[in-house]
Amino acid sequence: MKNGAHWPKASPQSSMRLDDLASGLKAEKRKMFGYPVYFVNGNMFAGVFADSIFLRLPAGEREGLMAAKKATPFEPVEGRVMKEYVVLDERTMAEDEAADLFRVGHAYASKLKKK
Repeated sequence: MKNGAHWPKASPQSSMRLDDLASGLKAEKRKMFGYPVYFVNGNMFAGVFADSIFLRLPAGEREGLMAAKKATPFEPVEGRVMKEYVVLDERTMAEDEAADLFRVGHAYASKLKKK
């Protein structure tokens, strides 16, 4: 996305799925750049970007998902990859595996330095 370009709106389906996946986790829901996101101890661990859900995960989980082609690096602006974050593909996002990944992401962010 070029400077000055508008961000695409969050899809209602992705927003609802994000809320579903984050339910039961001790997390704070906020908005960032107009998108719903979840934080734990001041650290963002999951959110929506357009029609995608992104998730902060430890290196081994990220690499495994990308090798299995279940996720891609999160790059909200072309050329600016957010390290530690991946975008789950639609199939993974819809499966039960996504709930497990959210718990892993939440646990990982919980161990980071509190902000």
